[in-house]
Amino acid sequence: TPVITVTALTSFGNVCINNTGGPNSFTINGTDLTNAAIAVGPLNGFSFSTTAGGTYTASLNLTQPGGVFSQQIFVKFSPTLVQSYDGNIAVAGGGATSINVPVTGAGVNSTATVVTGAASS
Repeated sequence: TPVITVTALTSFGNVCINNTGGPNSFTINGTDLTNAAIAVGPLNGFSFSTTAGGTYTASLNLTQPGGVFSQQIFVKFSPTLVQSYDGNIAVAGGGATSINVPVTGAGVNSTATVVTGAASS
């Protein structure tokens, strides 16, 4: 029976809106897979790549040969609104049952503050 498992994805915490947090990553592991592609995402506010410095897209379609498969997935978080972006990144394909990777992050818009010290000679 084809099976996909994933490792945990670290929380992104609070990220200022219109900025990008990460990349954080998780790993997809598969056994007894068919040669059907594995899809990752989409999830609003998050983008994905197979390399840390690579091109990030709203979703991935991973070609794989079947059998045993392992791939690290890098995730960036780019909030555009002040809200929680908690959700699940869908991972499906290879003949296995779809699974979700839980992810948390929040868009914030904090007022900038200035800290001053005493003047010195």
